[in-house]
Amino acid sequence: MLYDATGLVLAGGKSSRIGTDKALLKLNNMTLLEYSLGKLKGLFKEVMVSVDIKGKYNIDNSREVIDVYPDCGPLGGIHAGIKNAQYEWVFVTACDMPLWEDSLVVELMKRRNGYDAVVPVINNKTEPLFALYNKTCLPLVENNLNKRKYKVSDLYTELNVNYINAGELPDNGLISPSAFININTSTDYNIVLKGFLEEDKI
Repeated sequence: MLYDATGLVLAGGKSSRIGTDKALLKLNNMTLLEYSLGKLKGLFKEVMVSVDIKGKYNIDNSREVIDVYPDCGPLGGIHAGIKNAQYEWVFVTACDMPLWEDSLVVELMKRRNGYDAVVPVINNKTEPLFALYNKTCLPLVENNLNKRKYKVSDLYTELNVNYINAGELPDNGLISPSAFININTSTDYNIVLKGFLEEDKI
């Protein structure tokens, strides 16, 4: 069953630290972007990718949304996704964080009613780029962008957020140690590749 919600992959980053477009890094025969989109298509009725430049990637069967607020980091991509989403809820993930399990997304979806956002907390750290956002967030997102407040977690003080700690989940195994590794350097990329091999994801 697919959720009546939107899955959004953020792929508009500059990738300056790794020196190449992270969305096009390969995992076996797929790019990171293709892999992330494929996972979301198994969960949501609508899947989109946020980009900074129109036509940046050759994307099949996925909507491309362009940043209205360019050069504002992930918050600009989240804004574009929420603004253009067909559904009330938008699940956001970054293309350079591919090792998450579908079961964790299911748990977030179960806990969304009555909230503006659902955000995992791992080792006392929020994961704003692996989270659910309701369209009710849009005015605040736009307000922060206009004020040049680009840190995503700055939104949370003014939203009704359901923070999900690992210990609250029915099975802590839903969160593997590598689930929230994101690729910023070649070392990170090698760690992710190793994680794919160890978890039989290829």
